[in-house]
Amino acid sequence: MLSSALCFFFLYSTFFQLTANALRLPTTQRRRLAPRTTSAVHFNYVNTLAAGGTSVGLRNDKDLIYMANVSIGGTSFGVQLDTGSSDLWIQPGNVTIPGVTPTTLVQNITYGIGWASGSVATASVEFAGYTIPAQALLNVQLGDNPVLSYGASGILGLGFTSLSQIDGAVNRSVGLPNGNAWGRSFLWNCFAQNPSQPNYMTFALQRSTDPNASVKEGVFTIGEVDPAYSTVLNTNPIPTWPRSDPKRWTVLLAAYETGTSTPQTPHFPPPSVVFTAPTGTAVILLDSGTSYTYAPSSMVTDIYGNVPGAYYSPAQGEWIVPCDAQVYVSFWIGGEKFDFHPLDVVAPSMTQSGTCIGTFIPQNLAAGSSDFDIIAGDVFLRNVYSLFDFGDFQSSSSSIMGNPYVKLYSTTNLTAASIDFRAIRGGNAPLLESTNSSLALGSLNSTPSSSDIITMFERYSIYVPVVLAVLGLNTLVLIIMIIINIMNCRRRRARRRARAQQAAAAEVASVGVGSHIIHSDPEINRTYASSMDKEMSLRQVASISTAT
Repeated sequence: MLSSALCFFFLYSTFFQLTANALRLPTTQRRRLAPRTTSAVHFNYVNTLAAGGTSVGLRNDKDLIYMANVSIGGTSFGVQLDTGSSDLWIQPGNVTIPGVTPTTLVQNITYGIGWASGSVATASVEFAGYTIPAQALLNVQLGDNPVLSYGASGILGLGFTSLSQIDGAVNRSVGLPNGNAWGRSFLWNCFAQNPSQPNYMTFALQRSTDPNASVKEGVFTIGEVDPAYSTVLNTNPIPTWPRSDPKRWTVLLAAYETGTSTPQTPHFPPPSVVFTAPTGTAVILLDSGTSYTYAPSSMVTDIYGNVPGAYYSPAQGEWIVPCDAQVYVSFWIGGEKFDFHPLDVVAPSMTQSGTCIGTFIPQNLAAGSSDFDIIAGDVFLRNVYSLFDFGDFQSSSSSIMGNPYVKLYSTTNLTAASIDFRAIRGGNAPLLESTNSSLALGSLNSTPSSSDIITMFERYSIYVPVVLAVLGLNTLVLIIMIIINIMNCRRRRARRRARAQQAAAAEVASVGVGSHIIHSDPEINRTYASSMDKEMSLRQVASISTAT
């Protein structure tokens, strides 16, 4: 009984120690893939600004679309700048683009809303001070895309070349000139021209209703930073997710805050549908080609559900919110807090005069169906100066870039934004105040909601396989040690019996065959040997426990 108790105590102590240590292990990660989703927005005609130098002036209409001029074959076309895609396509209409070299490749580029179909071609493209003599593009003959109703002629994708549908079509082709390199995206070709230069682009998007904006429309740069926002270079880099070889400009959201006043307690985002995302985070796509922000319905309800007079319209698929309702939202990304201007959280409806809508649109994605949870569009990007770094080339002769990252510099002061909101929307909303700009994970919601509790259980449940694996290994080691000790006990017992038999034989020989010797009874000998075995086993268990 004593030996059994010691064994049980030893096993229990081992389990407790292993469990405690296992809870300090890193979080497991999951992964999933999906096609891109774009926003459903209403476009009006937008004029474009001419490009000059390596910075490009942008213009927007009703804070819905940001455009610039691109020169193709010497002809200027207005295009939307889109970080959510990677292809350049133009629908020239009745204009003939000089110097275009067609190919036999036909490609259809599809989006969540809209499509463009035509032939893959090459032409000289000039933009932001860069000239690519033979840039691959789609010369569109047929298309149905919302940007066309703005007077735009196409889209310039600013994502990774791995997302390019044109590059994919070229790579799949056979027998075309220059192998498969000529299908790469415009930005990849720009960076390849001078591998020693920084491989980044920046955005400064302004809202058309901002009375204090230093730049009324916006600025885009390649390889340089707008002097007004040079502080962005001193901010911490935010790695993409995944960290290496991402297809999109996706980063991790650690928490968010919302309410009708400040301060608010940070909340974990809803559980991610991205298998690789660390538990307790959400994956955000930073998409300049989307006007609003698309998020899980539970998160959107958290933002607008407690606003007086706000309600969800199933017919419109969006929240109807009083125009003078000031709603506070902030995102925690890369350990820093980025506040939304209240004007970017509630916006005038494009279809119903005098009505406003929530710019966070609910969408529910199935697990494994997408590689992001949230699309953060222009309503977020207007509140930061954003730098998108593709990663530097590993050498001057290499085509391999390092890991990409993002830098974000907050441009929204909540108190000033609250004053602007009152001046434009009216009402007597309380002034918002900026709070801490850095996040410690321990400060997250000390009184968690039910969704936070579920997330917490999900977070710790991932350790169970690790604990079981470690316990299984240690149990195996323990079994091996027990077997070894049993074998040692048997060897010792065999040696004792051999010595006893030798002694008995000698004694029998000296007293005669008919004499009775003490403990010569077999039953007495078995009892004695059993007691000795128990004592030895007890010593062995005690020695194992002491060694452990």
